[in-house]
Amino acid sequence: MNLTDLPQVLDERSGDPAKQVMHDVRLRGVRAKVMARRRRRIATWTTCAVVALGGVATAAVAPGLHADVTPVPGDSPSPVRTIDGFPEYADGARLVAVKSATLPERRVELTIVPTTLDLVVSSRCDDALLQEQLSINGHDLVAQGDCGAGHLGPGWANYDVAVGRPSTFVLTITGKRQLNQSGDIQTQVPSSGTFGLAIGERVPLDQYPVPSRSSSSSHPEQD
Repeated sequence: MNLTDLPQVLDERSGDPAKQVMHDVRLRGVRAKVMARRRRRIATWTTCAVVALGGVATAAVAPGLHADVTPVPGDSPSPVRTIDGFPEYADGARLVAVKSATLPERRVELTIVPTTLDLVVSSRCDDALLQEQLSINGHDLVAQGDCGAGHLGPGWANYDVAVGRPSTFVLTITGKRQLNQSGDIQTQVPSSGTFGLAIGERVPLDQYPVPSRSSSSSHPEQD
Protein backbone atom coordinates (compact mmCIF):
# COMPACT_ATOMS: atom_id res chain seq x y z
CA MET A 1 0.00 0.00 0.00
CA ASN A 2 1.34 3.40 -1.04
CA LEU A 3 0.49 6.91 0.00
CA THR A 4 -1.80 7.30 -2.98
CA ASP A 5 -4.01 4.37 -1.92
CA LEU A 6 -4.09 5.26 1.81
CA PRO A 7 -6.84 7.96 1.68
CA GLN A 8 -9.11 5.64 -0.28
CA VAL A 9 -8.61 2.82 2.23
CA LEU A 10 -9.32 5.12 5.16
CA ASP A 11 -12.48 6.43 3.53
CA GLU A 12 -13.67 2.89 2.89
CA ARG A 13 -13.01 1.83 6.49
CA SER A 14 -14.56 4.92 8.03
CA GLY A 15 -17.92 4.11 6.43
CA ASP A 16 -20.74 6.59 5.97
CA PRO A 17 -19.89 10.01 7.51
CA ALA A 18 -23.57 10.56 8.39
CA LYS A 19 -23.61 7.39 10.50
CA GLN A 20 -20.53 8.57 12.35
CA VAL A 21 -22.22 11.86 13.10
CA MET A 22 -25.31 10.09 14.51
CA HIS A 23 -23.05 7.90 16.63
CA ASP A 24 -21.38 10.96 18.08
CA VAL A 25 -24.77 12.52 18.80
CA ARG A 26 -25.93 9.39 20.64
CA LEU A 27 -22.76 9.36 22.74
CA ARG A 28 -23.22 12.97 23.70
CA GLY A 29 -26.87 12.30 24.66
CA VAL A 30 -25.96 9.33 26.83
CA ARG A 31 -23.20 11.35 28.46
CA ALA A 32 -25.64 14.21 29.15
CA LYS A 33 -28.18 11.81 30.74
CA VAL A 34 -25.47 10.32 33.00
CA MET A 35 -24.35 13.76 34.12
CA ALA A 36 -27.96 14.85 34.79
CA ARG A 37 -28.59 11.73 36.86
CA ARG A 38 -25.46 12.41 38.90
CA ARG A 39 -26.51 15.99 39.51
CA ARG A 40 -29.95 14.84 40.73
CA ARG A 41 -28.37 12.36 43.16
CA ILE A 42 -26.02 14.98 44.53
CA ALA A 43 -28.94 17.40 44.98
CA THR A 44 -30.98 14.73 46.81
CA TRP A 45 -28.12 13.88 49.18
CA THR A 46 -27.57 17.54 49.90
CA THR A 47 -31.26 18.10 50.71
CA CYS A 48 -31.35 15.12 53.11
CA ALA A 49 -28.26 16.36 54.90
CA VAL A 50 -29.75 19.83 55.33
CA VAL A 51 -33.02 18.40 56.70
CA ALA A 52 -31.17 16.19 59.18
CA LEU A 53 -29.02 19.06 60.42
CA GLY A 54 -32.08 21.26 60.67
CA GLY A 55 -33.85 18.65 62.83
CA VAL A 56 -30.89 18.45 65.21
CA ALA A 57 -30.75 22.23 65.49
CA THR A 58 -34.49 22.45 66.15
CA ALA A 59 -34.33 19.81 68.89
CA ALA A 60 -31.44 21.70 70.46
CA VAL A 61 -33.11 25.11 70.58
CA ALA A 62 -36.89 24.53 70.49
CA PRO A 63 -38.38 24.72 74.03
CA GLY A 64 -40.35 21.78 75.36
CA LEU A 65 -38.78 19.15 73.08
CA HIS A 66 -36.24 17.85 75.59
CA ALA A 67 -37.19 15.57 78.47
CA ASP A 68 -34.71 17.42 80.70
CA VAL A 69 -36.68 20.68 80.54
CA THR A 70 -37.60 21.55 84.13
CA PRO A 71 -41.41 21.28 84.55
CA VAL A 72 -43.35 24.04 86.24
CA PRO A 73 -44.65 22.69 89.55
CA GLY A 74 -48.39 22.86 90.12
CA ASP A 75 -50.04 24.26 93.19
CA SER A 76 -49.92 21.80 96.08
CA PRO A 77 -52.81 21.62 98.54
CA SER A 78 -52.07 23.01 101.97
CA PRO A 79 -51.20 20.34 104.56
CA VAL A 80 -53.92 19.44 107.06
CA ARG A 81 -53.19 20.85 110.49
CA THR A 82 -53.37 18.34 113.33
CA ILE A 83 -53.73 18.80 117.08
CA ASP A 84 -52.49 15.92 119.24
CA GLY A 85 -52.79 13.65 116.22
CA PHE A 86 -56.35 14.72 115.32
CA PRO A 87 -57.06 16.78 112.17
CA GLU A 88 -58.32 20.25 113.03
CA TYR A 89 -61.10 19.86 110.45
CA ALA A 90 -62.78 16.51 109.76
CA ASP A 91 -66.28 15.17 109.05
CA GLY A 92 -67.52 18.73 108.49
CA ALA A 93 -66.50 19.75 112.03
CA ARG A 94 -63.78 21.83 113.67
CA LEU A 95 -62.05 20.68 116.86
CA VAL A 96 -63.14 22.50 120.01
CA ALA A 97 -61.45 20.22 122.56
CA VAL A 98 -58.80 17.50 122.49
CA LYS A 99 -56.78 15.64 125.09
CA SER A 100 -54.25 12.81 124.97
CA ALA A 101 -52.72 10.51 127.57
CA THR A 102 -49.94 7.95 127.79
CA LEU A 103 -50.31 4.39 129.05
CA PRO A 104 -50.35 2.96 131.68
CA GLU A 105 -52.70 5.89 132.38
CA ARG A 106 -56.08 4.68 131.18
CA ARG A 107 -58.46 7.65 131.28
CA VAL A 108 -58.91 11.06 129.66
CA GLU A 109 -61.68 13.52 130.45
CA LEU A 110 -62.96 16.55 128.52
CA THR A 111 -65.57 19.07 129.62
CA ILE A 112 -67.03 21.49 127.06
CA VAL A 113 -69.90 23.95 126.80
CA PRO A 114 -71.49 23.09 123.44
CA THR A 115 -72.72 25.83 121.13
CA THR A 116 -74.55 23.23 119.04
CA LEU A 117 -75.77 19.66 119.41
CA ASP A 118 -74.25 18.79 116.03
CA LEU A 119 -71.13 17.28 117.58
CA VAL A 120 -68.47 14.87 116.34
CA VAL A 121 -66.66 12.79 119.00
CA SER A 122 -63.69 10.60 118.05
CA SER A 123 -60.88 8.67 119.70
CA ARG A 124 -57.35 7.77 118.64
CA CYS A 125 -54.98 5.02 119.79
CA ASP A 126 -51.49 4.02 118.69
CA ASP A 127 -52.63 0.40 118.92
CA ALA A 128 -55.89 -0.23 117.04
CA LEU A 129 -56.55 -3.36 119.12
CA LEU A 130 -56.98 -1.36 122.32
CA GLN A 131 -60.50 -1.51 123.74
CA GLU A 132 -62.28 1.66 124.87
CA GLN A 133 -65.31 2.74 126.83
CA LEU A 134 -66.87 6.18 126.24
CA SER A 135 -69.27 7.87 128.61
CA ILE A 136 -71.03 11.25 128.48
CA ASN A 137 -72.32 12.89 131.64
CA GLY A 138 -72.17 9.49 133.35
CA HIS A 139 -74.03 7.65 130.55
CA ASP A 140 -72.17 4.96 128.62
CA LEU A 141 -72.18 5.73 124.92
CA VAL A 142 -69.93 2.77 124.11
CA ALA A 143 -69.79 -0.02 126.65
CA GLN A 144 -66.70 -1.48 125.05
CA GLY A 145 -65.26 -1.48 121.54
CA ASP A 146 -62.19 -0.95 119.42
CA CYS A 147 -60.38 2.31 119.92
CA GLY A 148 -60.43 4.79 117.05
CA ALA A 149 -64.19 5.00 116.55
CA GLY A 150 -66.08 8.14 115.56
CA HIS A 151 -69.50 9.18 116.81
CA LEU A 152 -71.70 11.73 115.03
CA GLY A 153 -74.72 13.73 116.22
CA PRO A 154 -77.57 14.45 116.54
CA GLY A 155 -78.87 12.43 119.50
CA TRP A 156 -76.64 13.92 122.16
CA ALA A 157 -79.65 15.19 124.10
CA ASN A 158 -80.20 11.56 125.16
CA TYR A 159 -77.00 11.92 127.20
CA ASP A 160 -78.05 15.16 128.90
CA VAL A 161 -76.03 17.28 126.50
CA ALA A 162 -77.50 20.76 126.04
CA VAL A 163 -76.35 23.94 124.32
CA GLY A 164 -74.76 26.36 126.80
CA ARG A 165 -74.46 23.79 129.58
CA PRO A 166 -71.19 21.99 130.51
CA SER A 167 -70.95 18.35 129.45
CA THR A 168 -68.24 15.89 130.43
CA PHE A 169 -66.89 13.22 128.06
CA VAL A 170 -64.71 10.41 129.46
CA LEU A 171 -62.67 7.89 127.47
CA THR A 172 -61.35 4.82 129.33
CA ILE A 173 -59.03 2.15 127.96
CA THR A 174 -60.29 -1.22 129.24
CA GLY A 175 -57.85 -3.69 127.69
CA LYS A 176 -56.45 -5.04 124.47
CA ARG A 177 -58.07 -7.45 122.04
CA GLN A 178 -55.75 -10.30 121.09
CA LEU A 179 -56.41 -12.63 118.17
CA ASN A 180 -55.87 -16.38 118.43
CA GLN A 181 -57.17 -19.52 116.78
CA SER A 182 -60.09 -19.90 119.16
CA GLY A 183 -61.29 -16.29 118.80
CA ASP A 184 -60.75 -12.92 120.40
CA ILE A 185 -59.64 -12.79 124.00
CA GLN A 186 -59.27 -9.83 126.34
CA THR A 187 -55.86 -9.02 127.73
CA GLN A 188 -54.57 -6.49 130.20
CA VAL A 189 -53.92 -2.88 129.30
CA PRO A 190 -50.41 -2.49 127.81
CA SER A 191 -47.82 -0.51 129.74
CA SER A 192 -46.92 1.82 126.87
CA GLY A 193 -48.65 3.72 124.08
CA THR A 194 -50.77 6.82 123.63
CA PHE A 195 -54.48 7.47 123.17
CA GLY A 196 -56.69 10.52 122.92
CA LEU A 197 -60.20 11.96 122.79
CA ALA A 198 -61.39 14.79 120.53
CA ILE A 199 -64.66 16.74 120.25
CA GLY A 200 -65.63 18.85 117.26
CA GLU A 201 -68.59 21.04 116.33
CA ARG A 202 -69.90 21.11 112.79
CA VAL A 203 -69.40 24.41 111.00
CA PRO A 204 -71.20 26.00 108.02
CA LEU A 205 -69.91 25.00 104.62
CA ASP A 206 -68.55 28.49 103.89
CA GLN A 207 -66.36 28.22 107.02
CA TYR A 208 -65.03 24.75 106.23
CA PRO A 209 -61.65 24.88 104.48
CA VAL A 210 -61.32 23.03 101.20
CA PRO A 211 -58.11 22.46 99.21
CA SER A 212 -57.45 25.25 96.72
CA ARG A 213 -57.69 24.32 93.06
CA SER A 214 -54.45 24.17 91.12
CA SER A 215 -53.64 26.96 88.67
CA SER A 216 -54.28 24.60 85.75
CA SER A 217 -57.81 23.80 86.91
CA SER A 218 -58.58 27.44 87.74
CA HIS A 219 -58.05 28.39 84.11
CA PRO A 220 -59.98 25.86 82.04
CA GLU A 221 -59.18 25.60 78.38
CA GLN A 222 -61.43 27.43 76.02
CA ASP A 223 -63.03 25.57 73.11
